[in-house]
Amino acid sequence: MILPGKCGTDCGSCRFYISCGGCHDGCGAGDCNRNCRLCVYLCPSRPGAVGLLNSLGGPGFPGLKGQPVSWPGDLPAVLPAIAARFSSMPAPSLLPWVAANAARIVISRDYETGGLRRKTGSVREFARVHPDTRMALHFYVPDPPLEAFWRTRREIYPALKEYDLVTAPNFSVYEDSPRLEHLVNMKRSALVYAEMLDRGIRAVPDVSWLNETDLDRWAEYICRYNIPVISTSIQTVGKNAGHFWRQYLEGIIYLCGRIPEETVVILTGAGNSEKMAAIQSALPQKVVFLTTQPFLLARKGRVIEGVKGRKKASGKRDYDRLFLENAKALEMSIGHA
Repeated sequence: MILPGKCGTDCGSCRFYISCGGCHDGCGAGDCNRNCRLCVYLCPSRPGAVGLLNSLGGPGFPGLKGQPVSWPGDLPAVLPAIAARFSSMPAPSLLPWVAANAARIVISRDYETGGLRRKTGSVREFARVHPDTRMALHFYVPDPPLEAFWRTRREIYPALKEYDLVTAPNFSVYEDSPRLEHLVNMKRSALVYAEMLDRGIRAVPDVSWLNETDLDRWAEYICRYNIPVISTSIQTVGKNAGHFWRQYLEGIIYLCGRIPEETVVILTGAGNSEKMAAIQSALPQKVVFLTTQPFLLARKGRVIEGVKGRKKASGKRDYDRLFLENAKALEMSIGHA
């Protein structure tokens, strides 16, 4: 027997049930008393919500016309991310790969208007990244810039061709949100991925999920199109429990057991080498850890020491130098965790 949703939806008669799996215990939509003006959730009771999913073509992931991309060049164990430009250009021997934060580098600060932050010039030149350093762009950023990107993405797409790799946007799949909202956001991310490929952008899909139903859908999609590189996250937004990330890891283990071992997994949210080593040992696939830790610690004048150690940097605070030292120390410490 299929129980009704917390928002009152008759899940048993819903045509999206096969993609959704029904209401979940954590859904907060049942507490709103159907006062849609005050409610932040996108549930079937909200006027226009089902129509929004229909306008996206339903919950099914889009077919791919563009060719899925493989990881270009050698695989770094750590893909360090920046949220500001360098003071001086690091040599590619010191920084073979770097990732840029889309909200801080590409998307306009005016989230209402959206569009590009800079209408002319190369982001690589602005950020002072060497032409021989591989450069990725990630969309693991807050919701406001993501929504600005979604509304004006066609204006932004041409500027993304300069990157060696671009992750699809990580639209939120919060645990307290209704399943309809999850379906909308997973579909939007998959649509952006397909649109990027169609335009010759070296894109990889972002795999977000709530349950095994979602992961099964993603696994089928990855296998159907032989997608060689995916991206996902174990970021524990709003969670203070030190081991909560392990619950997310269980989902990734489930997914990785259903996709080819040759698939490269870009993973964000593992904050130290101990977590990284534990994750890599649990998965048969090659894992590339996308992390802002080297950047954030450098901005605080701190350096990585050993597996979990952090210490105050000595001497003059040189953010570029500290970032490079932290990125190298983190990569080296994974093998000793």
